[in-house]
Amino acid sequence: MVYILVLFLVAFTFVGYLKERNIYNPLFLMNIMWLLFTTLSFFAFYGVDRPSNKTYSMILLGLLAFNIGILLMNNRYFVFKKKMHPNNISKSRSKGNNFNYKLLYILYTMVIIFLASQSLNVVQLLLNGYSMDTIRHLYVDNLNTSSVVVNFRGYISTPIVYLSLPILAIDYFNGKRDKVLIFMTFGMVALWVLSSGGGRSILIWLILYFFFAKLIFGEKISLKLNYKTKVAITIGISLIIFYMIFMSIERKVDFNLFKEFFIYFGVPIIHMEYRINVIDTHFPNYYSFGLSSLNGLTQTFFLTLRVFKVIGSYPDPFLRANELSFEVLETGINVGGEITNMNAFATIFYQFYIDGRIFGVVLGMFFFGIFVGHFYSRMMLTFSNKYVLIYLLLAQKLVFSMVRFYFNQVNQTISFILAFFVFTYVYDRYKSVKVIK
Repeated sequence: MVYILVLFLVAFTFVGYLKERNIYNPLFLMNIMWLLFTTLSFFAFYGVDRPSNKTYSMILLGLLAFNIGILLMNNRYFVFKKKMHPNNISKSRSKGNNFNYKLLYILYTMVIIFLASQSLNVVQLLLNGYSMDTIRHLYVDNLNTSSVVVNFRGYISTPIVYLSLPILAIDYFNGKRDKVLIFMTFGMVALWVLSSGGGRSILIWLILYFFFAKLIFGEKISLKLNYKTKVAITIGISLIIFYMIFMSIERKVDFNLFKEFFIYFGVPIIHMEYRINVIDTHFPNYYSFGLSSLNGLTQTFFLTLRVFKVIGSYPDPFLRANELSFEVLETGINVGGEITNMNAFATIFYQFYIDGRIFGVVLGMFFFGIFVGHFYSRMMLTFSNKYVLIYLLLAQKLVFSMVRFYFNQVNQTISFILAFFVFTYVYDRYKSVKVIK
C-alpha cells in the first residue's frame, strides 16, 4: 500500500505543478509534503515502528478527497477566469487591499505590553538559574495561574502574533514597508518567544511566509531588492536558524539534527496510528462530529456561553473531544526504537478521525480541500493583499499538516478570522465582472 500511496503523491505533485506552474499552489504543497512524510515514515529510522497498510490506506483516501476538493474549486474558477475579457482586468499590480496600520499599531501595542509583563517572570527565572526548557514547562504549569492571563494569551495575544507574521511579509513585498510595523512585529515575536520559554515554531513560519510571499509577488510585480536589503534578510534568516539550532541543543544534550528532523516529519504518522488504536480500543462508540476538528470555533462558542451564564459548564461531548484532541496527546509514548517520548504531532487526519473515523477523514479532507481551493483561486484571480494573507495562513497549515488540523486550536482559528478585518477597504480588481460567490 505504501508504494501505491507514494505513486499517488508523486502523480499529484506533478499535476499540481504542471497545472499551476508554481510551487505554492495547494495541490503541489500538500502532496509533496506528504510524499516527504510518507517516505520518512516508511524508512523508519532509529528503530521506529513502521505504519501499517491500514494507516497508509486512510492517508490515501484522505488526500484523494482533499485533491478532489482542490480540483473542483480550481476548475470552477478556471472556467470563470476564461470568460473574463482582458479589458476588464486591471493592469495595476501595485495596488491591493491596504492594511489598516492604525488598527495594527493599537493591537500590537496592547500585545507588546502584555507580553512584556509576562517576559519579566521568565527573566526572573533565568536569573535564578532555570534553563529555557524548564521554564517552558513552568510557564504552562505555574506562571499563568490566572484565567484572565490564560484567556488573554490564547484568545488575543497569540492570535495577533501569529497574524503579524504574514502581514509583515506582505507589507514588505507589496506594501509600504512600514518601519513602525516592522519594529513592533519583531518586538512582539521576541517577547512571545521569551515569554513562552523559547518557542521556535513561529520563527520557522516567518521564514516560510517570506519565502511564499516572495514567490507570489515576484511573479506579479517587479521586485528589485538592493544589496543592503539582501544582506539584512540573509543575516536575519541566519540568526533565526542559529537560534533554533541553539535552543534544540540547549534542550537536548545529545542533539542530532537529522534525528530531530525525522522526529518532526517522519514519526507523526506512526504516532497517529498509536493514538488511533487507543481511540478504537477505549472509545469505540465515541464520535465528536466536528467538535474535535473545529474545536477552535466550538471552544470559543461555549466559552462565550459560559461568560454570559447561559451554561454552567462545558458539555460532556465537548470535554471528551478536547481530552482526546489535546490532553491525551501531551503524554509522550514509545513508538519504537530510540523514540520513546513522542507527543503532540498526530497529523491533520487525527482530529477528523475522532470526528467520524474513516468517513470523518474523507469528508473533512474533502471540505478542507474546497475551502483551501476557494481562497487560493480568489488570490490568483484578484491578487489582493487580503487573499494573499488568507492563503499564506492556509499554506502554513498545509506545510505543517503533519502536526494537526490547525483549526482545532483556538489561537489559529481566531488568527485566521482576524485576517478578514485588518484592511481599510476591500478593493475589487474586476468591478465589471460578476464575481462568483
